[in-house]
Amino acid sequence: MSHWIEKGQALLAWCQRRAGLVVAAGLALGLVCGGYAAQNFRINTDVTKLLDQDSLWRQNEMAFSRLFPQRDDLLVIVVEAPTGALAEQARAALLAELRAKHASQFRDMDVPPGEAFLRQHALYLMPPEMLSVTLDAMTMGQPFLAAVAAQPDLNGFLSAFNRGLQGLAMGEAGAQQIKPVMAALTISAQAALTGKAQPVNWPELFAQGSDLPAQDRMRFILAHPVLDYSALSAGEAAAQAVRESAQSLNLTPDHGIRVRLTGSVALANEEFASVAQDMDWAGAIAFALVVLWLVLALRSPRLVLALVVTLLVGLAMTFAFALAAVGALNVISIAFAVLFTGLAVDFGIQVGVRYRQCRYEMSDHKAALSLAVRQIAPPLTLAALGAAAGFLAFLPTSYIGVAELGLISGVGMLIAAALNLTFLPALICLMPPGPQTRPVQMQAVRPFEDWLSHHPRAVRRTALAVAVVAALGLMRLGFDVDPINLKDPRSESVSTLRDLIADPLVSPYVIDIPVAATQASALAARLRALPEVGEVRGLHDFLPDAAAQAQAQTLIADTRSLLEPSLVIAADHAPDLAAERARLAETVAALEALPAQNGQEQGKALAAVLRQGVLAGDGFVKTWRDSVVPGLLDQTRALTALLSAEPITPQGVPPQMNRDWISADEQTTRLEVRPKGDPRESRILRIFAESVLAVAPQATGMPISILGSGQTILGAFAEAAGLAFLAVLALLIFMLRQPLLVSKALLSLMLAGLVTLGSMGWLGWPLNLANIIALPLMLGLGVSFGVYIVTWWQQGHAHPLSASMGVAIIFSALTSLTAFGSLAASAHQGTASMGELLTACLVYTLVANLVILPALLGQSPKTGDTLP
Repeated sequence: MSHWIEKGQALLAWCQRRAGLVVAAGLALGLVCGGYAAQNFRINTDVTKLLDQDSLWRQNEMAFSRLFPQRDDLLVIVVEAPTGALAEQARAALLAELRAKHASQFRDMDVPPGEAFLRQHALYLMPPEMLSVTLDAMTMGQPFLAAVAAQPDLNGFLSAFNRGLQGLAMGEAGAQQIKPVMAALTISAQAALTGKAQPVNWPELFAQGSDLPAQDRMRFILAHPVLDYSALSAGEAAAQAVRESAQSLNLTPDHGIRVRLTGSVALANEEFASVAQDMDWAGAIAFALVVLWLVLALRSPRLVLALVVTLLVGLAMTFAFALAAVGALNVISIAFAVLFTGLAVDFGIQVGVRYRQCRYEMSDHKAALSLAVRQIAPPLTLAALGAAAGFLAFLPTSYIGVAELGLISGVGMLIAAALNLTFLPALICLMPPGPQTRPVQMQAVRPFEDWLSHHPRAVRRTALAVAVVAALGLMRLGFDVDPINLKDPRSESVSTLRDLIADPLVSPYVIDIPVAATQASALAARLRALPEVGEVRGLHDFLPDAAAQAQAQTLIADTRSLLEPSLVIAADHAPDLAAERARLAETVAALEALPAQNGQEQGKALAAVLRQGVLAGDGFVKTWRDSVVPGLLDQTRALTALLSAEPITPQGVPPQMNRDWISADEQTTRLEVRPKGDPRESRILRIFAESVLAVAPQATGMPISILGSGQTILGAFAEAAGLAFLAVLALLIFMLRQPLLVSKALLSLMLAGLVTLGSMGWLGWPLNLANIIALPLMLGLGVSFGVYIVTWWQQGHAHPLSASMGVAIIFSALTSLTAFGSLAASAHQGTASMGELLTACLVYTLVANLVILPALLGQSPKTGDTLP
């Protein structure tokens, strides 16, 4: 070993003697690498490539995609309006606009398969008990619909409304249902006073008091954009086309319409954009703060400049290596830039602070620099190797995205260490700072150090107590496997998805099972028997048996014979404004006459608004008519269509709907399984996925992917943690050569890890698929502080915290905390959680090494002094 130390010292000395050559070569290499990185920069945003493609769950996923490719890479366009009819009109306009002007951005786009068919045949698909309730609700709305159909204006509507008020005033049974109508009319009339039409949602009002769900005010467009995975947001061009089209058509909240985007493409677009944006500003802030810490640590503009130049050269070299080694960065490996900025400067600070202290002790600049580099080279090399080991431990794992981050960052640590021991000293030789007139120390912490040196047993006992409490916290530690929780909750795609989470069209918590068509019914029955399953659907569920349809047809025919004659909308009817105003006045009087027990409060509120409307003139009448009457006419047409539908036959199912449930070769059908309970709870989701897999091993979908990827990632990090531990252990044994010393260094590191995880348990802060990256890294990164302390102790020094060693460690930690803290401020929840856990790990590691490790080390073997 001494031979290699001599060789290394000779190389370091040569770099200082040939400083000009070393600096020129380093700058040239940095420029070449920077140019190469700029020319070849690429990013692959295809998240399916981040995990091992050979796992069973991933193979099932790809097999299902081959059978039903139309369910992949969806951009879900959600159009929301005050009523279903308005949403339908807005969707039709938007779809036409996109097809006419932006067809090149999409492979295809259409309404959900079978939507019109399912709406038309909704009555035949209802359970018998619900069908009866629905038909009763239709019958109760008949007076309003019939009146408006015969006279489609306010006069016709208010004549029926006034008859309802009479029944309410007399306490007739069923008349109470007019109260919600009064509340809705009040809102629309208030809007009409301001000149704005606020359509009444009649489907919701007619559903009052029944099990009939309100008609959805949303309509969907399912689109498959043309994706460019070389762009940061592969589907952003298509998303922008939707936004521009909605804007040009006035489909905006100002006009009562809202168009939002969700689905896998929108989620990926916004996630990658937020990560990229965060990387930009996080990197800029981290760099600015690192420069500030350098100024405070080094107190010399020349030293700061030398370290910044070294950092930039190292960053350029690491970028070039990354692109040469992996071809394209991914959404995980791109984080290496922020990590490198914070961690690589640690080595420069160690060199710079050690040089400052040697410069104070020695008048000769070159001799001080040479001594500083010789002193810091062994611990710095070990620290760099430990950090590299923490990163490189990811390399053999099946988590490809993190493996690439590990490779890039691990090599980056070696590049940074090499530059700080060769290029940085050469720069300092060419730009020597002025004399160091004061020692490098922090006297303010000396009383604390003195207390620690006199109470090592108290420190050790306190550490033991903290370890016990942390161990208890481990039992409360959870693991959140849901990737939705890692995304920015404020983004449009995530907030929209959460709003629609109960809708099977867009809910991610659905399992799909490909099964032979002849076996579908039997498998569906087995799945329905599982207590974790809430609903199972297949194409056969849209084909009720003949007996059930015959019974439904009889009930529907009876209702149609009762209602149909009165639902014929009068043609060429011209509203009479004078008659409408007169009817309004009658309505105001009827509202004001309502008795206290039968709607007086609601009546007075509506009467007050309508009285103002009568005084406002024809403008109010026209606007309010547009708010009230068209919705009733739409409801009349929808009711007529529902009652006119014929029973469902296999031949009547639309081809698009068949294709959504049956594969192209017609051999395989799809079952859709939804969970019972809230699948956003990790435990419920896990048990649901495991139960379905036990019955159908070929199952796929988001719950299966979450379970499979979670197991893959957990296995990868367990493997990485084990490899990092073995690598750090080997390095410590090789460098320290004393088992007891190695065990003490590891003990403080393990205590930091235990306290980190225990704190998470007590605080209810779960591990997730992003922040778990911190655990293997902590072993590699945390060992560096311990190495510096142990080396200081072996050299016979005392009081590391208040001396130059403490200054270097504190400012090194600040640079790393700056990098991690910038990640923690990200709006992307995964990135933020990773930064938060890395920050916590670093803080606990710092305390363990500066407070606990000295109490474990005891007296120095050279001087007998006790640390601190």
